[in-house]
Amino acid sequence: MTRFFPGILLAGALALQGGPGEIAFAQSPSLNREALLLELNRIEQVAETCSLTFLVQNELEGTIGELAFEFVLFDERGLVQDMNIFDFGSLPRGKTIVRRFRLKDTRCASVSRLLINGTDRCKLTSARDQACMERLRTTNRTDTKFGL
Repeated sequence: MTRFFPGILLAGALALQGGPGEIAFAQSPSLNREALLLELNRIEQVAETCSLTFLVQNELEGTIGELAFEFVLFDERGLVQDMNIFDFGSLPRGKTIVRRFRLKDTRCASVSRLLINGTDRCKLTSARDQACMERLRTTNRTDTKFGL
């Protein structure tokens, strides 16, 4: 996984321009690519249900008519606990949405990792359907491991 450090990027941009008067941000080719951004924003226990909240943003070429991912949940020992399809619905280009999924009879504390196993459905209006996985970028605001 590539990590970006803003201070280093700024220092590099200053060096490219020759001083602090003019700042031009150097962008890597991977940053310029269109992407599907998926953030695990929150995990919280609500009674006997584990609630997972995601933010998803479509920065691909067109509208996503249908989007669903297969997720695998791992327990504290690293064993597969459950597999689920989470349906994110449709997503216009440039739009950010919030989706919450509730897992009945699941303790959030027992979920050590949430793996995106693949796409179940990805219907794009102006790109290849494989772009949903190829250009998926994940972030995480929880203590649970999350990603590909």
